[in-house]
Amino acid sequence: MLRPQPRSPLFTDCLGIQDLNASNAALLGNILELERSHQGVFLGQDGAVHRLADPATYALWTNAAPSLSIEVFLDTRSRTVLLDKKGVWELGNLFIAGAREMLFLSLNLNSSSQFL
Repeated sequence: MLRPQPRSPLFTDCLGIQDLNASNAALLGNILELERSHQGVFLGQDGAVHRLADPATYALWTNAAPSLSIEVFLDTRSRTVLLDKKGVWELGNLFIAGAREMLFLSLNLNSSSQFL
């Protein structure tokens, strides 16, 4: 097991986390802020839905011209990797969904199976 050495960056980063509950609370706060910011950039900060003005930016955020290649890992009986292209909107949503899943698992796995 990796144990951080005193005064190492890993050790310093972990000093503020007292327990798993504090870590989960911080993670939830960060997920909510990321989700708010992600939606705000695409949909507008003022509550009124708007379309991104620059056509190139709009194309990057949507699948109008998906140019961002990703690998999708499928945890099936035979592991599979799919190549796909997505816009920034979908990539952000996938990242947020992954973070929410990690938080759910952290909250719902019992301590004996948490670090398998």
